[in-house]
Amino acid sequence: MSKLLFSFLGFLLSITVLITTQSFLLILIGMCTMLILMAYIGRLLDNDEKALQSVGRNKMSSRSKTKGTERKIRDAVEKEWNDQSVFDDAEKMK
Repeated sequence: MSKLLFSFLGFLLSITVLITTQSFLLILIGMCTMLILMAYIGRLLDNDEKALQSVGRNKMSSRSKTKGTERKIRDAVEKEWNDQSVFDDAEKMK
């Protein structure tokens, strides 16, 4: 919403300034320039948002990878603990 408002205010300001010059060619050139500039600014802002979203997804995927590693470690420790307790039970039976 703020991008749209920023672009609209810039466009209104440029039209106001150019109308005071009373030259149709200057108004046309100025409007085209402002439209191109606003499109470029909008593209830059969209790219920034996409980059921030990408960083957020990478953090989430690294967290899920870490959780998977923690589970594997926990499962391995539990398996080792269970194997050790079975071994201890077998030793007691001898």
